[in-house]
Amino acid sequence: MSSPDNDDLIGRIVLGRYRIVHRLAAGGMGVIYLARSEGAKGFMKPVVIKRILPHLVGDEALVGMFAREARIMSNLSHPGIVGIVDFAEEDGAYLMVLEYVHGFHLGRWNRYIRRTGELFPIEPAIHVVISVLDALHYAHTLTGPDGEPLRIVHRDISPGNVLIDTEGRIKLTDFGIARMRTDKTAASDKRALKGTFSYMAPELLKMVEPSPKSDLYSCAVVLHEILSGKNEFYSKDVASTAWRVLEHVPTPIEEVRPEVPAGLGAVLRKALAKAPEDRYADAAEFANALRRARAVSPEEAGMMLAEFAWRDFTKADMATSLGVADLSSLDRKWRQSTRRLSLRPSGRLSLPGRRRRSDPATIPTAAVTPSITERVGELAQRKGVLIGVAVGLVIVGAALLAMRRRLEDAPPPGVILVEGSVAAVGLTAKSAAPPEVGSIVSTKAVEPGQPNADTSARAPSAGIVSGVSSHGRPANRSGRA
Repeated sequence: MSSPDNDDLIGRIVLGRYRIVHRLAAGGMGVIYLARSEGAKGFMKPVVIKRILPHLVGDEALVGMFAREARIMSNLSHPGIVGIVDFAEEDGAYLMVLEYVHGFHLGRWNRYIRRTGELFPIEPAIHVVISVLDALHYAHTLTGPDGEPLRIVHRDISPGNVLIDTEGRIKLTDFGIARMRTDKTAASDKRALKGTFSYMAPELLKMVEPSPKSDLYSCAVVLHEILSGKNEFYSKDVASTAWRVLEHVPTPIEEVRPEVPAGLGAVLRKALAKAPEDRYADAAEFANALRRARAVSPEEAGMMLAEFAWRDFTKADMATSLGVADLSSLDRKWRQSTRRLSLRPSGRLSLPGRRRRSDPATIPTAAVTPSITERVGELAQRKGVLIGVAVGLVIVGAALLAMRRRLEDAPPPGVILVEGSVAAVGLTAKSAAPPEVGSIVSTKAVEPGQPNADTSARAPSAGIVSGVSSHGRPANRSGRA
């Protein structure tokens, strides 16, 4: 796999309108990119693109799961769920375009807080899980065109799949192993054990078919973990983790955090019951129990979360300590003007996979057309001169004349794109500086130093929000509960 420094897709246009600007994460099966949608009159909007690795596009089972995730997400339209923008195949590569969330996932945020010696604030923690439960209730109860429930079950609720932006907005992401009534494939085989073990409901280890109640259990594990600072089910080996999921009863939260609101401990114990029938009936009932237990209003909790997120997410040391790109650098990447994009003398772009010269999706919007390239080459061959235009500069006649004289006997030059113009350069011209390394998205690739990382690898996931947060401090607003 190529490194972020020499990824051939950086700067390219895919699916006719999305320009890749930065690699966010890479796993054993896929890559996630920060990109932008480009439109008329300078319109740009950040998006995230998931792509199956080129050497795996022939794996029918993997491609089937990827397409299945897209189909499930196409049914979901909720403010608490990452939205899918596009899904298409281009020259044998399958690409999923998703909303972009300008923030971090809950797992990373909690890890940073623990490194500072603190614990996640109680009311914001409750607020986050209530929002996730509201999104799950929507998915669990959504009906199809026939009026029948789609029975969508997420199956992989974990801190890494809960995204929070700088304004305190919360989005559930990664429906890669979700279940849906109308889409039965190998990915939904009840004999297949899928998910993150330390957040998995006990019945799933007994090969019971996933249900909405298994999602509720996972939400309770997430809340207990971020309040206590530890996932008590996690162990370094899978067998020990599985045994703890089946047998271990978590420490009552009021013993770990005596300052939690009265009644919260009872709510968590019910949600963490080993038997599904002993838990809450659905996500709405669980969310309402949390609402009754908390000590502040929904608006106060939302404001507390927003202030808390802004405080940490804008700290330079948060990204540094996690080994990821800081949000300001990612913001600059998708907003910046187009840098140099190399174009071979033949007019073909060096993109991975099968490419056709006539395919508009393989040519950057501002790239030189083949006819211009051929014309420059023709003039160079006939006259033995180099004709170029430098961006933003007025080339005076004397300088142009001197350049023509110096290059009278030079061979035909290569042509590169510089800020949208053609410039005459030598064949050894280099491309733009390599992108920074980092990620703000959820990924199943095990991160260095991650305390609760499972070893099961699959394609990384990404999340997002429509619009990007302002650079000012969050204004007063109502939080979502």
